[in-house]
Amino acid sequence: MAAERFRAAARDVVAGHAGLCPSVPDSLYVEVEFTIPLACDYAMYVPEARRLGRLGLVREVGSTEDLIRLISARLHLSAHATATVATRR
Repeated sequence: MAAERFRAAARDVVAGHAGLCPSVPDSLYVEVEFTIPLACDYAMYVPEARRLGRLGLVREVGSTEDLIRLISARLHLSAHATATVATRR
């Protein structure tokens, strides 16, 4: 399954780097382009997100925690949208 391959790859990348402290600059703009419009629609529920056309969003983050939360929220919302579209077919 793809999700497990991503988890395994992430574990391999961070193995031995327990002391690594990731950080983002004071202001970082994150742009995401989705593959289906419904995923973008769902992701618009993330506070302070701005739409960029039919499939894209942008949001400013100011901390590592905000970045991780944003990525996690968009991942889950996108997965939900993809499952919704798949069940309609």
